[in-house]
Amino acid sequence: MSHEEEQELTARALGKFVDIDGNRGKTVMPFPFNSGWNKDILKFAHMSVADRVEQIKHQLSEEERHAIEAVVLVCSGGTRENSAFLDFLRWWAASNHDYETFMDSVMVFKLKCGQSAFAMKFLHESLQTGNLSYSFNTVVSHVDSSGDSAEVRTNDRRQFFAKRIISTIPLNVLTKVNFNPPLDPSKVEASTLKHVNQCVKVHAEVKDPEMRSWSGITYPNRNTHIVFFGCDQNHLQPDENVEETLQAIKEFTPMDVERLVFHNWSKDEFAEGAWVWYRPGMEVKYLDALRRRQGGILFANSDWAEGGWRSFIDGAIQSGTEAALIIKDELQPKKLNSRI
Repeated sequence: MSHEEEQELTARALGKFVDIDGNRGKTVMPFPFNSGWNKDILKFAHMSVADRVEQIKHQLSEEERHAIEAVVLVCSGGTRENSAFLDFLRWWAASNHDYETFMDSVMVFKLKCGQSAFAMKFLHESLQTGNLSYSFNTVVSHVDSSGDSAEVRTNDRRQFFAKRIISTIPLNVLTKVNFNPPLDPSKVEASTLKHVNQCVKVHAEVKDPEMRSWSGITYPNRNTHIVFFGCDQNHLQPDENVEETLQAIKEFTPMDVERLVFHNWSKDEFAEGAWVWYRPGMEVKYLDALRRRQGGILFANSDWAEGGWRSFIDGAIQSGTEAALIIKDELQPKKLNSRI
């Protein structure tokens, strides 16, 4: 199958997958940043990817079904049964309900400097204000907001005090930190349930220049950089058996792999999962509670960002900015405009 045929197959299959309204999702979710605007969306709130595929199975060829599952499960990092259909529909809507825009947004275009360098730019900009104090490699164990000021305690018994706290603890590990007063029961329930994305991300540097047609990235030494995702549907454990991972990669096609770099997000003690993908029903049951502040603690994370780019770094920036503006308005003295 040529790349052109593959693209046509995938576009056709995903078009059927999202076509819940005869308009490729545009009628049911016209505004991804206000996804509940049309209340008809609630009919699909508890639908899984498996449910949706079963619903349209009479319209799908075997190849189309495989194409849907390949794309959607790379996005969700979960299984057909535990991945919410609604999450994919939101990504689709955020991509203007268009296949090419979706693939460009989700799969193709990346930050040229990489996310680590991007994060460092935020740090350097903050340092230039002269108002930033920070501590890296510091594990938070306890957050207390019961008094007039909030207190953060660490595993090495240090204490930090502030008028407000922004908690960016990811959903799947939110309950690993002790809060006083205790976390809202809905927050605890959602964190205990966990989102489904148990992705392992594997970067392969390969010699074969022809592999760039797989949307690979050219390295300075003219090698090709390909990214693979091992999802919960068929999990990879490169940290336990790198040879097995290498064999799985080479099953796609023969390639001369020079180097593998990977991170097992499901075993990361500070994440226990990759970007968020909800279980069926989680969004309507828990999203408002996850976003809700508790006294002097605001919760900002891509895992519960409002709108189309939840799961993405865009959602993290959006959520953090919203929290920062709230604190700025609460703590910064108001300037009075004289009318004299």
